[in-house]
Amino acid sequence: MKVYKIIFITALILNLIWEYLHFGLYRAIHPIVTQSYSLFLASLWDASWITVIFLLTRRFGLGVFIFITLVFSVVVEWSALYLNFWQYEDTMPLVPLLGTGLSPTIQLAVTGYLTEKIFKL
Repeated sequence: MKVYKIIFITALILNLIWEYLHFGLYRAIHPIVTQSYSLFLASLWDASWITVIFLLTRRFGLGVFIFITLVFSVVVEWSALYLNFWQYEDTMPLVPLLGTGLSPTIQLAVTGYLTEKIFKL
């Protein structure tokens, strides 16, 4: 199986788990069926970006991958909050100075790191 397929499938599974574990930190805007669909779409989005960023940064090492996924996550969170795509519950821990939720800020870096470590790509 091609490396990118392994990365994508593993990242998708890890991000589905992550999304379901932290969705309670967001304000519910949609009915539960729509929320489940949204969590699945978010996991597809996350897995796709992990795959793309990993393939682009592979020759530079895991540190570069982690840095880029953290920056990417912050930009996505700032944009989504500004556009009111989602809102945090008061229980969401925030990253000081950035104002982004801790969980979504580290999600791509952590799930991407775990994907790499699981398969030692």
